[in-house]
Amino acid sequence: MQRIFKANAVELATESLRIFVCHQASGQRLPGTRILGKQLGLSAPTVAAALELLAKEGLVEAGGNRRAYRVGARISNAVAPPASQPPGRTRDLLILTHEPASRLVDSTRRIIESLRARMSDRGWMVREQVVDFLHAKHARPSWSRQINVGDNTRVVAIYGRRTLAEWAVQENVDMLFYGGETGGFPIPMVSVSSARTAALAMSRLASLGHHRIVLPLCDRAENLKANIREVTRTAVEAAGGNYSMRYNNPESEYLTPDVTRRILQTVFKLHQPTALVLHDWKELITAHCHLSEIGLRVPRDISLMALNDSVSAEWFHPKLCRFRLPERRLLREMVKWVENKPARYQGATMTGIYLAGDSIGPPVDGGRDG
Repeated sequence: MQRIFKANAVELATESLRIFVCHQASGQRLPGTRILGKQLGLSAPTVAAALELLAKEGLVEAGGNRRAYRVGARISNAVAPPASQPPGRTRDLLILTHEPASRLVDSTRRIIESLRARMSDRGWMVREQVVDFLHAKHARPSWSRQINVGDNTRVVAIYGRRTLAEWAVQENVDMLFYGGETGGFPIPMVSVSSARTAALAMSRLASLGHHRIVLPLCDRAENLKANIREVTRTAVEAAGGNYSMRYNNPESEYLTPDVTRRILQTVFKLHQPTALVLHDWKELITAHCHLSEIGLRVPRDISLMALNDSVSAEWFHPKLCRFRLPERRLLREMVKWVENKPARYQGATMTGIYLAGDSIGPPVDGGRDG
């Protein structure tokens, strides 16, 4: 019976850094331990310990200010793992995000944590890296230096974008998107369809008589915005209203509290909505604060629904109508791709699971525009 290898954090960091170093030029200065720690999802002391081990192997060299490390002269000998490592430990999974995982929504953080744990248990090296690809207009040549991949690396990009898909195809990188848009490039994607989920939300509101429904589209992919607009138009017209993109689906390139607040102030000046549908918890918090400031109550004066879930939702009163991601199914699809990379695999698209609450009701004025 083969002995099971159980790696600790320093060993895993050492392997990830070994792969990183192999793709750098001799003498190149490495980022600091804090930056490397954020990319790997580990503490700075753990990274420092790993660098000390690599320094003993001659793969990096210490020196300079603030204990800066540089790539050593022996990187050509570092492609294969040391003999002490068991077979299969070179399987490398990189989880790529556009911002630190701590700033992502609860459901996405849980997906990342579950994927990391599942693949680590199965003998994969799992590391995380932050690269600002979300607002890039074109694929950036610098990504080839920033994103450290080897022949045995699989990449799962969280909320991928067309430019990142283009880069992955150009560089022949094995990449899977968790959400986002591929722009037609042959990158498989596992996702929950926001458009389908929004359609379920809209149909419930339209059946109650709502047509003054506002669903902001801040910092969303172009194809998603187009699909959401069509879904919103269908619901608004089914309820007897006239769709206006500016009113029903106001948008911005960025998602910040100030942007969301300005959007809400603008639409309320045009005509008070009878229902708000928000993509995530951050938007919902800003919206709820705005409603409180102008003295509107949920659902007596306005209905409120979220297309995502949060552990904090249980504290919401009245009970929030929202949608939960099918996390187990999403994880199962991602693990299947990482481990096997099935031929011609295009991914999987799912729909959110509706969690009924008390935050929606009929429009107070029957939905009249007068």
